[in-house]
Order: sequence, then structure tokens, then C-alpha cells
Amino acid sequence: MQIFVAPYSNPLAGEWTDAEDAEETFAAFRGPTAADQARRFLAEKHGEHLTVERVSDDAAEAAAARYGVTFHDVEGPEVAVMDSDCRIINEWTSPDAIVALAEGLEESHLSEFAFGVYCDYIAPDMGDADDVRSAIEEAEECYVGQFDSDEDMAWEQVDSCGLLEEMPENLRSYFDYASFARDLMMDHFADGTHYFRSY
Repeated sequence: MQIFVAPYSNPLAGEWTDAEDAEETFAAFRGPTAADQARRFLAEKHGEHLTVERVSDDAAEAAAARYGVTFHDVEGPEVAVMDSDCRIINEWTSPDAIVALAEGLEESHLSEFAFGVYCDYIAPDMGDADDVRSAIEEAEECYVGQFDSDEDMAWEQVDSCGLLEEMPENLRSYFDYASFARDLMMDHFADGTHYFRSY
């Protein structure tokens, strides 16, 4: 999954990156924080003797202050996702939500397209990483499968729940799958070939 991140002030000055790297890419455009600057200062002071990446934000700023140096966040430009090969991501999607989406779909049995179908119909809240994880879990629970038609989905539902097992073999061919499919679609939805329960 790829995203194009750029400043609002200059959308052409952006770059394509993997969705998993969204937080780092956003941070690079926004400029270094006070803690990042303090870490850089400590690295220059102590060289190889200090692994500054492991120093927490507060500890880095406190250590730099002991040298009489204070830093302030550098305010970079406002940054957003200007383009994506994923229809779920838009310019308001936060970096942590993008990372959660990429990681969640990689672990999920749902394809990116199927999850997009779910999002189009249900419109789940995708404000932060926890919302995205919850939406993926709900979509997985509601997913029925991939079928060529409503009737094929109805055949699968009848077969999987054994609906006609008690019926004599010679009468099973009279079952109206088209009508049953129509009834099923009252509480199911689909786009293309991916079917979901709406409850």
C-alpha cells in the first residue's frame, strides 16, 4: 500500500512511501521536534558512547538542559496524504491510522478491496489506529465470502447451514434460490463479488 505525502503549500514537493512508514514520513516533513534536536545534540557531545535513539523525549530534553541548551519544536508545513493506491485513505487520515490500516490488512484474510467495500457501506469511524483496528475486526466478522452472484451466495448459505438436509432429495430441486437470495440481501450487502452481513 503506497501513499503520496506532501505539504499543503506545495503538493508537488511530496514523495511516495509505504503506508507502514507514514508516521516517519509525516515527521520528516514537519521538522524536528525539540526532543529530536536534543538527541542530536547529545550524540554530538557523547559520540559512540550513547545510543541516543533509546533516550526518551523527556530524558533527552532534560540532559540537554543540563548543558544549558534548550530546544523548541520546529514548525514545518502542514502535511497530508495527497494520493494513495488505497481508496480508504484520504487527506484527513492520520499517520497512525494509516500504519494501523496497512498492518491490519496485512494480517487480515480480507483484501484491501473487500475492506473498501465494507467501509463504503458501513462508513466506520477511522479517526485513529484503535478505530481502524476495530473496523477491520468488525469487517472480518461480517464477511460472508466472495461469490459471482447473489444466488451463488444463497447456495453457499443453504449448503453451509444444512438448511435442506431434512428435505427429501427429490424435493430439494424445487427450492427457490433466487427468492431466498433476494431475502438474504435485505440484511447483506455487496459490491463486485464481496458479500457482507449488515448486522
